[in-house]
Amino acid sequence: MPPAENLNFALFPGQTHPSQPISLSAQATSDLHQYGRGRAIVNEWFRIWIEPATQDISPPLAHSIATPARTAELLLFMEHFLRFRTIALRDLLTTPPDIAYFLSREMALLDWLGRYWEAFQQRMCEATLPLPRALDTSVKLCPKTESEHRNRFVVEWFSSNGLDLRATQSIFERDAFQELKRRIALHYGNDRAVGGWDKRRYWAIFSTALKRSSEQSDKQLEYFVGFDGWQSRFTLFNTALLRGAPLDAMLASLRCIHDPVTLGGAFAVGAVHKSSRLPKEERSKWLGRTMIFIINHALRALSQGSDACAEEAVAAFLAISRYNL
Repeated sequence: MPPAENLNFALFPGQTHPSQPISLSAQATSDLHQYGRGRAIVNEWFRIWIEPATQDISPPLAHSIATPARTAELLLFMEHFLRFRTIALRDLLTTPPDIAYFLSREMALLDWLGRYWEAFQQRMCEATLPLPRALDTSVKLCPKTESEHRNRFVVEWFSSNGLDLRATQSIFERDAFQELKRRIALHYGNDRAVGGWDKRRYWAIFSTALKRSSEQSDKQLEYFVGFDGWQSRFTLFNTALLRGAPLDAMLASLRCIHDPVTLGGAFAVGAVHKSSRLPKEERSKWLGRTMIFIINHALRALSQGSDACAEEAVAAFLAISRYNL
């Protein structure tokens, strides 16, 4: 098969123009008669291209599969899949049942890809473990001094980024926070509640992640922006899962994201551009709501489910937002 960038996803694999005769597989012929041309083409691309390209990441997934070479291959695959899904949903699938069918297959694929990025994240964490305490000679501040230092940094960060700190903090206040809690809780059912809902806890996670993001080294950033086409990791999940819907309307679809960096990155794609069209106060409130959604999902749905995991998701959001995707 030619490289994916040269493939015409609007046609059956092997076709270069619609009138070209082609010998279809038995399954494609059956799909053509049963479902019509568009769905038959989509199914054939899944059989010929998508399933072979991802068969080694089907669960259960060994962390050893997450090598730099395989990561580069999957990023390229995700980039081409974005083009495939655009053509499929725009040109090939026209009925609600066909679109729903495609989205269900896509969700299964995204879950596999999400498991891969979880394994990749685990390998990267193992490669960047902090020094044992006995060997760590960096200067440590007492908790009170550390808190004061972090608070000063937060004030300076909001000022330098043209944001209203009080407007963002207002989203973490009782009434607004409780309303978000009510809306979000509907989508998590009996999921664990790790440490409960506490506005002070959520604000501490956000402010800690904000400072942490500013301190990330170039080497740490390289782990998720150092590959060619690194944006496709986040763009595909953003395009497929968020779909421009209200945040609380798409939470269930985030179940196929299994690591904090992909979670934060998926929210960050286009975030600067989208929020820049809002007035300062609304932009600041939007940031607060987004942070609460990310923190809550990291705590309640990711396997790590810790404050550190939520901090990592927020730090990834902030770091990737700086690239103005």
